[in-house]
Amino acid sequence: MRLEDTEEKFNKPFQALDQALSKCPAHIEFEQDNYYVTDFDSAKQAMGNPDGNYVEQSDFFSVNGTMFSTRDVQIAIGKDAILSLKRYYEQRRSKIIEQFKHQINLGQRWPDSANDLMYNAFYDFLVDNQRSPQLRKLLDQVLVYSLYSGQKTHGAGWRRAFIRMRVHRALRAVFKARRRQSPYQGNNRDVIDILLASSPENESPKALAQIFLSFFFAINSSMAFTLAWSLYFCAKEGGVLHPPPWIVKEALRLWPVAWNLPRTPSKAHTLGELDIKQTDTVTVCPYVLHRHPDNWPQPERFYPPRWEDTPADAPYMPFGWGTHKCIASAFALTFTADLIGAIQGQQLTFEQLSDELHPEPAIAPPAFTVTAHNPA
Repeated sequence: MRLEDTEEKFNKPFQALDQALSKCPAHIEFEQDNYYVTDFDSAKQAMGNPDGNYVEQSDFFSVNGTMFSTRDVQIAIGKDAILSLKRYYEQRRSKIIEQFKHQINLGQRWPDSANDLMYNAFYDFLVDNQRSPQLRKLLDQVLVYSLYSGQKTHGAGWRRAFIRMRVHRALRAVFKARRRQSPYQGNNRDVIDILLASSPENESPKALAQIFLSFFFAINSSMAFTLAWSLYFCAKEGGVLHPPPWIVKEALRLWPVAWNLPRTPSKAHTLGELDIKQTDTVTVCPYVLHRHPDNWPQPERFYPPRWEDTPADAPYMPFGWGTHKCIASAFALTFTADLIGAIQGQQLTFEQLSDELHPEPAIAPPAFTVTAHNPA
């Protein structure tokens, strides 16, 4: 079925998609020649691209519409980064969990508090502040003007453009300077070290800067909003009432952080019941996939116990699919479950401050506060 061309469709896309899903469509034409696939097999075909029907694309290793370096380089960076990230977290696990509990005890405003937590907890993994102190003030501004919920919708676009220009310029300078130094041999290398170690020596600082920012947004936006949605549902229920891994998976089923994954056909082909032209766009939308009545029973309900016996091949892809699936997906689930598990047994008081959802590339929950209390 095709959605009518109205401004409401773009201002409130989730409502428009929900209305379409109530009719169990075989696909949704969001706008002319832009098809949202609703069945899992078609979604896997588009994301995995086994027949070469789509332009090869990575949602992470993308630089101005082209793929960063080679696939071997991408894999090397990914393996090095995830091992370093796990080691970094293991060394600071207790401190990060205590900071999370402290923020809840203060009754802070979420999801912005999730951005703050991730930024402060993982900054030294992204950038060794002692070696590159000039970046901190600039990245502070990226946090406030690009990551806080609603800033892209209501904030000043010119300010973000100006900050982006300054950040890119500073990052290029840092990559050039680090390249002239001896490779860092310590265990706690930052992302800048990791990118330089695995990339060819002639890789442009401009491209390296762009991939650094992919890491920056993955941690401080995607992982932050995964935590925020998980906490949102726990707070609405008054506490952590289910195993934390179930809660995180169910939160991501209802609100997958990356909800639009468009793919460009490289040739005409058939996808499910669709005859796809090379000029079309095929969009894998986890939000649609996870809420289609044919894929999940009571799809609109937050029900973590469904994960007790959900098969591994369920129609679920909050982190993408195939060779370009998010490299940190397993870590994100474990990390978020760790934090949610830390407040298990406490009563949570929830206040929703807004009903507004911002249809940005990463979906954040509406603003809320939560405080924890020990049960009487």
